Amino acid sequence: MSRSARNQAFVIALVFFCAFAGTGAIQPYVVPILKLESKTGSERLASLVMALVYLSFAFARQFVPFVVRRLGIRRSINLGVAGYAFFTVNLYFCDSFAGLLAGAIVWGIAASVFWGSSSMRMLELSQKSAYGKAAGNLYFGTQAGLVLGVIVQGFLCGKSPSSIADYRGAICWAIAASSLGVGVSFLIRPSENEYVESEPAQFKKWFSDRRMMTVVFCLFMSSPAYGICLRQLNTQIAAISGAGSIGLTLAPFYIAQVTASRFAGSLSDRFGRARVWSVGFLLGSGGMFLSRYVGSTAAYALGAALLGLMFGTIPTVCLAWVGDETTPRNRLPLHGFLFAWRDFGVALPMLFGVKLADPSVLMIFGVGAAACAVLVRLMPERLTVNAEMK
Repeated sequence: MSRSARNQAFVIALVFFCAFAGTGAIQPYVVPILKLESKTGSERLASLVMALVYLSFAFARQFVPFVVRRLGIRRSINLGVAGYAFFTVNLYFCDSFAGLLAGAIVWGIAASVFWGSSSMRMLELSQKSAYGKAAGNLYFGTQAGLVLGVIVQGFLCGKSPSSIADYRGAICWAIAASSLGVGVSFLIRPSENEYVESEPAQFKKWFSDRRMMTVVFCLFMSSPAYGICLRQLNTQIAAISGAGSIGLTLAPFYIAQVTASRFAGSLSDRFGRARVWSVGFLLGSGGMFLSRYVGSTAAYALGAALLGLMFGTIPTVCLAWVGDETTPRNRLPLHGFLFAWRDFGVALPMLFGVKLADPSVLMIFGVGAAACAVLVRLMPERLTVNAEMK
């Protein structure tokens, strides 16, 4: 990688650091904020707002190639990170449920453009033999920002915030950090690559490909880790130690994500995608079982760390795998198709109110994650797509 390419990769990672130190890190606090009487007054409605972020994220991913083809990579990134700042501004000023839902949709659409365009640019800047490292650098910037943001926002909230005034400092931090990311994004240079748009025939082919559906299943099974942490662990921790303790207790989740993001991609370059995926799934399965059977704050923190290792590993390695199996020109449609299933998995626990006390739910996802660990090791040769898709 040339010096110019390294500089551009650093700028993209810095944009993600700012966006996730701000709006990204406000996510664990969104439900406690929105369930206040001055907002929705209901945990169910508050969770619906966050679920809508990820549902719109998933659906909008399919149209990212259309946007990038017309705006280009740089302007797509500018637009995407601006959506992060918009959500926190809307969260600060808007008390209408309809307005909050609209803000969630805007954030989800913006996030799809932000992630799609930035991921493609990071892979473009990297050599093919180092796609894992490139993906790791992108996710490392993201998770490092989350760690900083969650801890700072937890400090600004105080131990037991009970009104919107108690959260204003955290929201203002999120607005400032995300806005800084918008400014930094203008340092990104335009890409010279052209991108094809999604075609209906591609989706039919992917749905009928058993190898592709194996990857879809694995991505989907890894995703409830994030949904469980955002909705259920936050609720449990707030009940035990106060909402202000969410940041410190969930910090192991984000620290584990940072660690996994930084090293999982490079390890997959060296040892293979399937092996690293398998380890990630085993760790996540352990975190789900621990959260189910041990109900202390310490157990939740350890379970969150194990879930963070899985959630940091799986998407990082998957992005590298997308780079392996496609050319820059047709990479975006496959990226959007695969990662949409991850977003659906994140939204489900928020949407349907999955309870940690329900053994059947965590047993299903825990066993599913363990099954994925075995699946990717038994069928590593199937974790490729047809050559005609390249």
